[in-house]
Amino acid sequence: MTVKELEERLDLPRASIRYYEQEGLLHPERGANNYRDYTEEDVRTLEKVKLLRQLHLEVDTIRRIQEGELTLAAALERQLGALEADQTALERSRRVCQALWAEQESYAALDPRPWLQELERDTPLPAPHFPQPRETQKPPSVAPNPFRRYAARYLDLALCALPWVVLSAALHIRLPDNLFVTWLQSYPSFLLLLVLEPVLLHTWGYTPGKWLLGLKVRDRNGEKLTLRRAQQRVWQLFGKGEGYNIPIYNFIRQWKSYRICRDGEPLPWDSDNALPVEDDLSYVAEELKVRQFVGWVAAMVVVLVLTVQVGLCALLPPCRGELTVAELARNYNYYAQLLDQDVPALDEKGGADPTWSSLLDSALGWYQPNLTLDTDEAGKVTGFTVTWVSRPDAELYGVPDQAMVNVLAASLLGAREGWWVRGFMDDILDFSDRLSALPMEGSIYTENLNLDRKLDVRTGTLTDGSINHDFYEPVGEEDVHALLTLTAWIPE
Repeated sequence: MTVKELEERLDLPRASIRYYEQEGLLHPERGANNYRDYTEEDVRTLEKVKLLRQLHLEVDTIRRIQEGELTLAAALERQLGALEADQTALERSRRVCQALWAEQESYAALDPRPWLQELERDTPLPAPHFPQPRETQKPPSVAPNPFRRYAARYLDLALCALPWVVLSAALHIRLPDNLFVTWLQSYPSFLLLLVLEPVLLHTWGYTPGKWLLGLKVRDRNGEKLTLRRAQQRVWQLFGKGEGYNIPIYNFIRQWKSYRICRDGEPLPWDSDNALPVEDDLSYVAEELKVRQFVGWVAAMVVVLVLTVQVGLCALLPPCRGELTVAELARNYNYYAQLLDQDVPALDEKGGADPTWSSLLDSALGWYQPNLTLDTDEAGKVTGFTVTWVSRPDAELYGVPDQAMVNVLAASLLGAREGWWVRGFMDDILDFSDRLSALPMEGSIYTENLNLDRKLDVRTGTLTDGSINHDFYEPVGEEDVHALLTLTAWIPE
């Protein structure tokens, strides 16, 4: 017979049957499909175990009886002594409690010494109280709704990720873009959830995701969890449900948790054999209403929109408004890393790294560009000038690499944008597109930044050898000495 048939026949929870198997009290055969096949002999064994556990014999004692190390009569005789000792202790406690109640004394006037003497007089050997064994009690409600439970947790994690996204954007923290760093970045969200969820379950009784999806976590008495039990639960869930977020292992743990929940059994963090039975949790799923589902979807959309907007805010530079030379350099270096541009770094005085060189500029007939920042009387940057000097031995002079100009433009344009970032990337991309289409000589005029590029041939002769006026060829024997100057300024 199957485990389901065995459950119904013996009125014994499936978790209890598996527990007895794990403890070696039951040894079912397995069929060709590797499923357990229980026999009538297994039924009789479980009935015996159930009886002895109801008499509060320990599992280890029952195992010794099965293995022949202890006779049933000897085990029952020892248990009778323990039960009688416990009954005597309980009777004395009941008698003292009744007499103390009859005195009607206040706590302030209570003299405990005579009562303690009465309790301790002829005290038998200590014996434990015998609560009903865990596996013979009805299992706690488990809310077999794995997808709803996962959706609730996903929302809670998304909410916990949002503060870290905001903090990273506000501090302009840029981390390497690789899978390992992305994996590490998920841990702050779990850490915040490990701190907040126990507090919410203890005080409010819900997390936002559980509240929206009609899920309730309570103890066996229907009360909100103690803070200690809520903390135990969330840490066990992180380990046994999320696999500590370790790649591959986390999917294995999630799949196993899904199967346990789907089968209607308590999950390890809701019913832990290492804890007293009183610490078992009741997980209830109310009937899901349309407005609850709509509320969850709306919350996820809001979190997604906020995350995207905060991510866009991270595209804004660290320094805003009118910029000093040092602030522009900071913006420039930030964008160089953010946009992954091969450009020279700038120091606080606006000086470019002299060790940097551009192979593309060299191939197009130019030496490394020279940058000059223009400032007003207050020391605020009003524009910049980039100058390229020709190489005398070049056979072709083309438009040099504009990466530095694009980064400088982004640094100035981003400093003048609002926090909503509306159209910011459009402005940057539009300016970059217009710059890439600009011939060797030309101008760009926008609302926030203007630009002129001029070619000044000092010696030698250059002739336009292109359709788009974007490269020139030297003519004659005389070496070419030319300056290509790009001047950008913020319009008043």
